[in-house]
Amino acid sequence: MNDKILNAINKAKEYQLNRIGPTNLDRVIKYIEGQKNVDIKVNFFDFSKYKFNKAGSLITSFKEEANEPRKILIGVNDNIDKKKQRFSLAHELGHLLLGHLKLDDPEAFNISLHIDYNLTKLDDTTSEENQANAFAQELLMPEDLFVELDKKYFPEELAEYFKVSEAAIAARRDNLPWIKRFRDEKEA
Repeated sequence: MNDKILNAINKAKEYQLNRIGPTNLDRVIKYIEGQKNVDIKVNFFDFSKYKFNKAGSLITSFKEEANEPRKILIGVNDNIDKKKQRFSLAHELGHLLLGHLKLDDPEAFNISLHIDYNLTKLDDTTSEENQANAFAQELLMPEDLFVELDKKYFPEELAEYFKVSEAAIAARRDNLPWIKRFRDEKEA
């Protein structure tokens, strides 16, 4: 892990608008729109008809008129579980806010597979996909709140509370000691 993952986590903390209950992604999107002067549209559609049918989500950008805000289109696979859809949407917001999507490039396009939420299992832990996953984990499951609730509740209860999959809960549990160790090493 490196500074890019910590940067993704810190960026997510900037967008944690409501610390009671699950993260309201609609509020987060409205906040981003006002802050970045963009117009974000989220569409849920059937990915099975396309070559990227196993993807969780995609993001692209375009501008229709010079004086209008840039349009950001986030497509979410309608064939995956609602909780995985939330994670996929938060992941794409991470790509946007971390600068992975080059807004001035008319061909900028990102398709995310989200095969493994666990940041420690992938070969390149600093990849943009891992950064977006770290962003989504922190946005949807704030570290301090997660640690507090994890002491009291079962994984399925945490998944229900945060509105994420149990796989995302398991990955968050696995990733937190790793993140803490990296922070401690950096401070030493």
